[in-house]
Amino acid sequence: MKKLFTLIAACMLTLNCVASDSNGSNVLSVGEPGNNTTSKTDDGTELVWYDSDTKTITFHSSWSYRPGWWLAWNNETQANTGNDYSDYDQFVVELESAVDYTIQVMVEYMDGSNSSATGKGPTISVDLSDKKDSVKQVYLQSSTADVTAVFKDAYFKSNSASSDTTSTETVDLPMDEDNSLNTGWSSSYTASNKTITYESAWTGRGWWLGGKDLYTDYEKVVVEFETSPMAVQLVVENYPEGATGGDIPKELTGTSYVSAGSTKVEFTFTENEKNCAQIYIQAAEAGSLVLTKAYYVKRSTTGISTINKNVATDVLYNLAGQAVSSDYKGIVVSNGKKFIKK
Repeated sequence: MKKLFTLIAACMLTLNCVASDSNGSNVLSVGEPGNNTTSKTDDGTELVWYDSDTKTITFHSSWSYRPGWWLAWNNETQANTGNDYSDYDQFVVELESAVDYTIQVMVEYMDGSNSSATGKGPTISVDLSDKKDSVKQVYLQSSTADVTAVFKDAYFKSNSASSDTTSTETVDLPMDEDNSLNTGWSSSYTASNKTITYESAWTGRGWWLGGKDLYTDYEKVVVEFETSPMAVQLVVENYPEGATGGDIPKELTGTSYVSAGSTKVEFTFTENEKNCAQIYIQAAEAGSLVLTKAYYVKRSTTGISTINKNVATDVLYNLAGQAVSSDYKGIVVSNGKKFIKK
């Protein structure tokens, strides 16, 4: 779906990072960004998008698909055939601190479809689609040019409860009345068939909350629907800290995006969602979306236990950004650093 930029000074250091909490959550670390960490301008000036020494991400331009992680290289096939992350539900990026601009985390699958989420950190979580058995790459991009962020961690995470635990507790959002979805523009909701009708692309329809604290009690919001003919985006907006009321400007907190053909979109809450103004659903084109469920997932009182990391695979790349085998001779790139293999 997105053009794949030439890989420059790219690598992927995959770390098996297995941990479990009382809900059976597991994580798999992918280490620091290793793909598209540098580029060159037309006059030959090198731009560093990720500095592994300082763990600093620099977005030299907006919406530029870098830096990120190349995950398509499969050790079994020895080719870029994609990797299976079916055991996980989310891809999570953690920053050392929140920023004052929007960062998008994009997960791209081998068929060209993608899932994404936006936020200001310090944690941004992308809910994986049913194409997660063939992940191609993950990349970061920013709404603003010439800004920085300090990287902390990145990993796949499972939210599935183990078989010996109780079912996840949920709280339904209202859907039974025509005015249940009471905020939006250039769209309408019909309760009898639970259908949102969009008059044009990227119009919205959803729930007005007026300053509700969602983070304290809930882990995420989930909207399920019949197979969508268009891409769908779930948007969460907050009031500025300490403010309430419809006349006060709202701040875009984050979004979660799924491609056409999906049946569910989720947004995982952060501390930003302590004063939530509204939640709404957008579609990439005019048409109808038939809802089946909408609900909050109650937050667990426990957190992830200590994580043990073990190095599993170290993929090498040549200067053209192509994955090479361990017996390759010449200049290679690993973990963002160049060295010579003889």
